[in-house]
Amino acid sequence: MTLPHKNSAMVVVGDPSADEHAARLIQMITQKNKTIRFFGMGGPKLSQVADIREDLTHPALAGFIEIVRYFPLILKRYFKCVQWLKDEKPTFLFLVDYPGFNLQLAKVAKKQNIPVIYYIAPQVWAWNSKRLKLMKKVIDYLLVIFPFEETYFQKEKISATYVGHPLIQEIPQAKQTFKKTLLQLDFPFKTFPLICMMPGSRKSEIDKMGPLFLRAAYLLLEKYPSAVFLIPCASPQIEKHFKSLLLGNHFKIIKANDYYWRKSCHMAWVKSGTSTLETALLGTPMVVVYKMTAISSMIAKRWVRLSHVAIVNLLGCGSKVPELLLEKAIPENIVECTIDLLQSSQKRSEQVQQFLKIKKLLSFPEFHFEFTTRKILNWLKAKNYI
Repeated sequence: MTLPHKNSAMVVVGDPSADEHAARLIQMITQKNKTIRFFGMGGPKLSQVADIREDLTHPALAGFIEIVRYFPLILKRYFKCVQWLKDEKPTFLFLVDYPGFNLQLAKVAKKQNIPVIYYIAPQVWAWNSKRLKLMKKVIDYLLVIFPFEETYFQKEKISATYVGHPLIQEIPQAKQTFKKTLLQLDFPFKTFPLICMMPGSRKSEIDKMGPLFLRAAYLLLEKYPSAVFLIPCASPQIEKHFKSLLLGNHFKIIKANDYYWRKSCHMAWVKSGTSTLETALLGTPMVVVYKMTAISSMIAKRWVRLSHVAIVNLLGCGSKVPELLLEKAIPENIVECTIDLLQSSQKRSEQVQQFLKIKKLLSFPEFHFEFTTRKILNWLKAKNYI
């Protein structure tokens, strides 16, 4: 058993994109208050600034059936976290997204009288609103990244503060021209269109979305023989997977961070999730696609309450971005939407205008990580936890 440490904080992050946000935030917190020691579960980025004892982001899972398949591993990790809470009695528990796992862990923390700070709220306004009842009981302080969430959660009697969205600071503003991209990636100047394929970062997503995107790509090549497809790879495992397919000259595997390349693409095929918001902030037109197993799809249909799923349509208050979800996610539909966008300057312009509205909506007067750090430390001091 590890001895309790004054001002220790247990952190739990289970998603690759959240891992990067949490790492930057925790690095700043420990710079501002050198007495706080973070330990727990996270990913490779977080392990650089905290005592991360197990990589909870590997394997990162999506879909209900996929979670069932790895349930013994998830359960093993959960009970490790429970034991750490009981043995080490941290000053507070810091949870980031990953609600299926983290909200259950928050229940344990409350029984141990350990305060819970939650960063990046579960999207209960979109689906699975039953979690609200549990959130009221177990979250002491909620830090939200969309402006409408603060009012939403406060109405539900949850202490919530809007801190801005981390991507506003992380997305580069420098311009990357199409011509410069062709030169840097050694593409012929006749290339058209240049499309970024983003099937996701989780293995389960790659298994579903990767073959779907590749079939769509080969179909589009029949219409546009000079098309080239960029495939960003966020991990060595994903890069190895695509390299094993021997894709040919029309495909280029690039290592993340891919922001500059994506910015200069004619459009992108994006798995529904954080990447859609990144792509919008880059100003690149897109088609949003998401596919799950048949059983996962049935469950999702019962829980999702909104007419749109893609955050770029929800925030933009419109439906300019095509959403090909579940049974609509087939290669023919992807190609049809792609050709429609490529041939209609008006539809491309409407998407770009919607993205500008999103960028304005998420603009925040202060640097996200500094502001969030200050809010967390002030809350802890006001409650006499540090």
